[in-house]
This record gives sequence, structure tokens and C-alpha cells, in this order.
Amino acid sequence: MKMSKNQYLGNFDSSIYSKFKKLAKKNNKSLNHYLNRKIENLQYNIPLQRYSDDENYSKKLIFLEDKNHTLAKNMLYIEGITIRDYVQSVMEESLKKED
Repeated sequence: MKMSKNQYLGNFDSSIYSKFKKLAKKNNKSLNHYLNRKIENLQYNIPLQRYSDDENYSKKLIFLEDKNHTLAKNMLYIEGITIRDYVQSVMEESLKKED
């Protein structure tokens, strides 16, 4: 059964994005597949942060599965953070757990 995916274009910290992409590659997964698995595993069990854009941020396109997109979107209502902030929090937490 093929899952549909939602595109999301956001400004992500280039350093975090790059490290997360390398981590996904190290685990033989695409960035989007690895991100979706991490969202499923971590869900609400991460410290959430609000991020502000600076010169180290760049636009990146990611694809979230429907259930993960809904979860990230719900964080706006539950915690008051954007999809970008939730996804970047997941990336950061994944990197911390790998160290």
C-alpha cells in the first residue's frame, strides 16, 4: 500500500539539515524516509523549540507522510509551533541520540 506524501518547503538550519542527511545516508535511507520514521518513533517525546531564521538557513523541500504531516500540523494547535519548528526539533533530537 503506497502512502501519499505532503510536500513542505521550509527554511531549515543548513548545518542540522546536512548532518541529518548524512545520518540518513549512513543508515542507508533517503532523508525523507528516515525523517518520517523518526517522526513516528519520537512523536511527542522530544523537547520542542521555536527557531528564528538567520543567514545559515536555506529553503529545503521535504515530504511527510499523511499521518506525520497531520501530527506536525497538530503541533501548531497543541504547542503553538510551526511544522518547520517541529521537523527541525525532530532532526536535532535524532542527531543528539546518535551521539
